[in-house]
Amino acid sequence: RVLGSRTGLFFNFTQSNPIQANDAISFIVASGKVNLVKHFEELERLIVFTQGNAITIEGDEAGTLTPTGINPRIRASTGAGDVAPLPAGTTILYAEFQGNVVNELVPNQTGQAFNVRDVTVYAPHLLEGRTIVDWTWASKPFNIAWATRDDGVMLGFTYLREQEVWGWHRHDTG
Repeated sequence: RVLGSRTGLFFNFTQSNPIQANDAISFIVASGKVNLVKHFEELERLIVFTQGNAITIEGDEAGTLTPTGINPRIRASTGAGDVAPLPAGTTILYAEFQGNVVNELVPNQTGQAFNVRDVTVYAPHLLEGRTIVDWTWASKPFNIAWATRDDGVMLGFTYLREQEVWGWHRHDTG
């Protein structure tokens, strides 16, 4: 269940009868299983990351989220873990629920759907038996996601999506 407060009233979750455009928003995504909501992010539209799925909230015909115009759509059947998704240019990177696989979520050319790709596929050994516990994005000078594993090892992920270039690197520190 996702609950959103009334417009401009952060602690007011009431709805009128009949429902008004500025009422609180409440919805459940029917995905066939119960999944804990983990994160919210925005990439052309609101994305709800649960432990089992990535779901876009499409809104009404104009793309506006209202109490009567929600229209959730499951975009990925791989959920997110505890570490927050990382906006990286025109994509979002997110660690799966188990924490040892990183995916990119990117809108396709039409903007009507999203593609998901495992970006750890060429370096699974860097996360085997480990999880990412924190990370940040540095767009300058080299577009690198800096990640910390659960054992304290620092990983870098150089990511130039427009050129289809990416690579993981390990950095040992004192």
